[in-house]
Amino acid sequence: MLRIGQWTLRLALLLIVAGLLGGFGLMLAGHADTGMTLVTLVPFGFVIGFAGLALVVLHEKRDR
Repeated sequence: MLRIGQWTLRLALLLIVAGLLGGFGLMLAGHADTGMTLVTLVPFGFVIGFAGLALVVLHEKRDR
């Protein structure tokens, strides 16, 4: 489960970066409709990232 959480965090980071850079880049280039579609990936990235963070925190080993 820890591995799944780590990969989920990576996927979330990819969605957020692609949504922000690609979306705003396309909007500045004059393609507002396509840019807004990419910007809508950002909230999904945050939700997936939050789920991945919860998986990592709950399943990582703790030394006591």
